[in-house]
Amino acid sequence: MPVTHQKPGAALILRIRDARDDFGCSSLPSEMVRRWKSSRSFCDSSTTRTLEFSPVVAVLLFPTSGAHQEPRNILAAARPDWVRGQYSLGCAYEHFAEHDLARQHLANALRMDPSVLAAVEALYARMFWTEEKFTDAIAGADRALAANPNYYLALVVRGRACSALGRMLEAVDCSRRSLEIVPEPTLHSGMLFDITCLTETTPEVLYAEACRWNALYAAPLASEIQPHTNRSDPERRLKLGYVSPDLYGHPVAKFMLPVFERHDRSRFERRKRISGHVAHLVQR
Repeated sequence: MPVTHQKPGAALILRIRDARDDFGCSSLPSEMVRRWKSSRSFCDSSTTRTLEFSPVVAVLLFPTSGAHQEPRNILAAARPDWVRGQYSLGCAYEHFAEHDLARQHLANALRMDPSVLAAVEALYARMFWTEEKFTDAIAGADRALAANPNYYLALVVRGRACSALGRMLEAVDCSRRSLEIVPEPTLHSGMLFDITCLTETTPEVLYAEACRWNALYAAPLASEIQPHTNRSDPERRLKLGYVSPDLYGHPVAKFMLPVFERHDRSRFERRKRISGHVAHLVQR
């Protein structure tokens, strides 16, 4: 499936930041950001300045095909020995799921500078993971971790790949190690799910981990919680709504049926339960 051009939103900016942190790329210049916000693409005169600034920005700010493919080709041809450029191009192509080109440029960077082994192998692992080649993803992550045992991306990818293969002990171990490096709520939430698959997980263990999640990510935001504006009458009939991506032909929906059936209708008014997949919308 062809990948269409899109403006670099939060995820793309994070990719730029990842490349910068791993390999010393500069931050976005204010003029470039201003022009990006005002237009989908730059005029030809800005192409040269973009290429001079950073190859990862050049790739992210121009479409992946068509007339504006030329800046990438110019960069690759003009600076084939620029390690940072080859690495940044690999990062950007990986973002757009152009994995063959990503692997080509990452391999060029690794050949010129073996010190980027952990970063390159971690990106290889993430590409294998998105391709659902989970065994290959684990192997790539292992190579990255052999070069740097605390490489965050490699730990995250290895954990997700192990989880996909049902290797839950390894998945939880990778998640714990990665969370020690960078506490992150979504990853931590995933680990909360994964530990329910371990035989040694007791209700007390699960509760303690949930409390840890709360202390790290929810409690610091408590001061931002706004008071409810609804009528605070404890006797009024409450309206309940359910929102889930799994309220269709999924085990979660079946587990919820007894809950729905046992609602006290004198005290609760049931509302729509909405599936995240519009095609599988369930309303009862």
